[in-house]
Amino acid sequence: MLNDPPRYSPLVIDKLYRASTHPSLWNDAVLSVAQAVNASAASLISLTPSRAISFAFTPGLPDAMVEAFPRYAGLNVRMRAMRDAGVMKVCTDYDHTSEEEMVRHPYYSKFLAPYGQGYYAGAM
Repeated sequence: MLNDPPRYSPLVIDKLYRASTHPSLWNDAVLSVAQAVNASAASLISLTPSRAISFAFTPGLPDAMVEAFPRYAGLNVRMRAMRDAGVMKVCTDYDHTSEEEMVRHPYYSKFLAPYGQGYYAGAM
């Protein structure tokens, strides 16, 4: 059923725990999560208190999009919405942005749409 939480295998959980202490393993851990929820792509975006950003991406995201992300990070309304929702609260685009706003907002229209990307579910 659509609203049922994903069933993560012990292997996926293990990969997440291992990546938390060995950052070089994050790409593989994020890929495992994407596969577990049948997502076409996934990313892990880390933002430090000093506003430094680091990333882990699945192979489903185009290289040009990964390279362009830092230029659009400041326009990312998703990060702000997840922060405002609080820790461990899942957000989707429709929790904070209307379809009309998505058409007009540069994060969606100039960054996501040209790479064939769209909707998300995310949490902090």
